[in-house]
Amino acid sequence: MLHGSHWSNVDGRTMHARVAAPRGGSGERPLVLVHGLGVSSAYYVPLLERLGRQAATWAPDLPGHGRTPAPGGEILEFDELARTLEAWLDANHLRSVTLAGNSLGGQLAAVVAARRRDIVDSLVLLGPTTDQHARSIVRHAGRLTIDALREPPGLLALELVEYLRCGPRRVIREFLGGRNHDLRKELAKVSQPVTLVRGERDPISTGDWLDALETAARGASRVTVAPAAHAAHWSHPEQVASVVAAARSR
Repeated sequence: MLHGSHWSNVDGRTMHARVAAPRGGSGERPLVLVHGLGVSSAYYVPLLERLGRQAATWAPDLPGHGRTPAPGGEILEFDELARTLEAWLDANHLRSVTLAGNSLGGQLAAVVAARRRDIVDSLVLLGPTTDQHARSIVRHAGRLTIDALREPPGLLALELVEYLRCGPRRVIREFLGGRNHDLRKELAKVSQPVTLVRGERDPISTGDWLDALETAARGASRVTVAPAAHAAHWSHPEQVASVVAAARSR
């Protein structure tokens, strides 16, 4: 398997992505992993490595995250992040894509899937947000604290570094953008197959919230990963890789 970095110019911005693919290439449709709030493609490495054995798998860093710079401290609003993701897909000529996003990344992925039926074949939401019953920063922070007690220490160390690099202003702005975006309404516009994935012990993406999303998505499949919490892609990458691979064949 080949595993490395890829840089591309997207609307005048230089963007970084991690890429993994089978040696010799693959005829399989590409997979794209979209990171969540305040983090980067780094927290997808365990999943990226497993999916990359089967098909070309990409994990971009959105502006201000990971290795992608944000000139002058630029902070993109929610819709600008979605349009940047869309432009990145176009810049890299990615087509027939399975688009998978964790948390806020799932909300961005859903926007792109609704807009671009010509390039997105299927959608996978990993621990989708934002639960409309946890719209306040205080309530969401409480759920994040509970989740932190259920995640592997290695992930918490990585997330701390990522959040510090991203900065509190960007994290808060992105949270507010995700809070004001109703994923249920977005999924009602998506005609591609949708797979909803939730860790069994996830306090952020609750069972009730997935019930609401399942209703909105009309025919979505639903998978529970036990005994994972919010970051099932990190703690249980083999199970999640199987789910994403299966979604590609829907």
